[in-house]
Amino acid sequence: METPLICGRCGYDLTGVIASWDGREHPSCDRRGTCSECGHLFSWTDIFNAWRLDKPWLVEHAPTRRAFLARVPKTALRAALPWRFWAGLSMQARVRPWLALLGAVVLLLPVQVAVSSHETYRVVRENFTWTQSWAGSNGYTIGALDESSLPGLIASGLAGPIVRPQFTPAYIPNPQSNARSPSRLVTGSQPGSASHVSPMFVPQVLPWWFVAGAISILAWVVLLALLPTTRAVGKLRWAHVARSAIYSGAGVLLLSEVLRLVLYRPLWRGGYDLEWPSAVLVLGWTTSWWWCAILHGWRLERGPLVALLLTVATLLAGFTAGLLYDPFILTDLF
Repeated sequence: METPLICGRCGYDLTGVIASWDGREHPSCDRRGTCSECGHLFSWTDIFNAWRLDKPWLVEHAPTRRAFLARVPKTALRAALPWRFWAGLSMQARVRPWLALLGAVVLLLPVQVAVSSHETYRVVRENFTWTQSWAGSNGYTIGALDESSLPGLIASGLAGPIVRPQFTPAYIPNPQSNARSPSRLVTGSQPGSASHVSPMFVPQVLPWWFVAGAISILAWVVLLALLPTTRAVGKLRWAHVARSAIYSGAGVLLLSEVLRLVLYRPLWRGGYDLEWPSAVLVLGWTTSWWWCAILHGWRLERGPLVALLLTVATLLAGFTAGLLYDPFILTDLF
């Protein structure tokens, strides 16, 4: 594949400089060069042979499909420690955001299905156990699920937690029960009736800290890529910002899946436990990721000052979005 002859940081076309060599090795040609647009120092060897900077653990540099799949978990482990991820990458290395996005999908899709399916199982089991206990004390049995519940179970297993299973029990009178006569509150169920699971859309079931994390990532992208001041200071290619947004977004999604699994509460209790510690974990990791990108990956001019100012703005945007999404988060804190 032909390597584009551009500056790795800002994307400035270096073919004009190369053309000034008149097609031969110029006596004054140095092995190292400086981009006249952004001041980035680079090696001409890396310009002509960017593949030399490929990393054996990064999905974006995978030469084959099999290698791509093998590198998905390796990239995820590196990204979990942002300083390790960015310290090992050169600005001149090849940047392929579309492969990063594909790797995120390959990693997150089975995790999403596994966590949502497990949560679906717990919700249905808890509802069945509770209704079975009530039915037994009132002279009923609960009908088993039939094949009509399969679409509801699949929808909940794929789209959780936004879609959850709604368990509709079939109360069947039990003539052999020693309990008092069946309650007249339950009518219409006959022997052979089946219970049913249907998909139920649950508004605002996403935890507020997930919304805050997503908005903070969006704020980082907007402030870095769109504001004239930060664009002038950073002089970054869009591909760098897009890659960072994809990996940080995948990290927030993966953290959210893990927290869903660990902090699950029954549906009738609502929400998740330990919301503020979860917010600190998600926003803290996100902030660490972008700091490492600015300081270690991109090495921006006045990097600490840029990172500090953007941190204040993005955290404010994240917490504001969380407060608008769930106005009761402050009451949970106190």
